[in-house]
Order: sequence, then structure tokens, then C-alpha cells
Amino acid sequence: MTLASRGTILTLLVVASAACHSSRPDMNIPPLQTHLVVNNGDYTDYNIYLITSGGQPWRLGFATGLRSTTFLIPPQFLPTSSNHLRFRAEPIARDHTAVGEEIVVAPGDEVDLKIQPI
Repeated sequence: MTLASRGTILTLLVVASAACHSSRPDMNIPPLQTHLVVNNGDYTDYNIYLITSGGQPWRLGFATGLRSTTFLIPPQFLPTSSNHLRFRAEPIARDHTAVGEEIVVAPGDEVDLKIQPI
């Protein structure tokens, strides 16, 4: 079922802010961490998923209503060639699902996902 057919409006605004980094000659430096910041403007709590390249959901965690929550994106899910990631926010105790846009992500980026009130 599509969101439009459910009669609900949930806007996911996904913005990737690129982080600057340089090439690292020292291989002992740990890889850059990449984060997803969920700004939940709705009263409802959400489960947040990263959709893998194979289309499978990987649960990142729980985003409490009316709060901002930060999740670490596991390095094994960072794209290697296409640089695109997709996220899904599933509300708890509500009957709809929203899927965000595919966005370009690089190691070290911080990705902002905004959930607007319904």
C-alpha cells in the first residue's frame, strides 16, 4: 500500500552533508564514521532501518518522538560504487510506512533524516 492510499502525510527529508577528508597514508588510522541523525518532529516513535543494496532492511535503532537521535551507519553498509543509501522509518503504533529517497553518502558524512508531524 502506498502512503497516498493510506491518507497520511509523512515527509522524510533526507539531506547528506558532505564531510571533508583527505587521503590517509597511515593505514593505522581508523576509518571515518558515518552517522544518520533522525530529527523526529512527530509525537510517534519510529523504528529506523537502512535498506541494504539487496533490499533487506537493517534496523539501526529507535527514534523517540519529538527528539533527535544519532545512529552509526555500519561501515559494511556504506556503498562502494554507487554511493547511494536508502532509509525507512516505521512508526510504532501507527499503520503506515515511509521510505526516504536514495541519497549519496560517503564515509565520514552525517546524514539528516527529518520526520515531519502527521
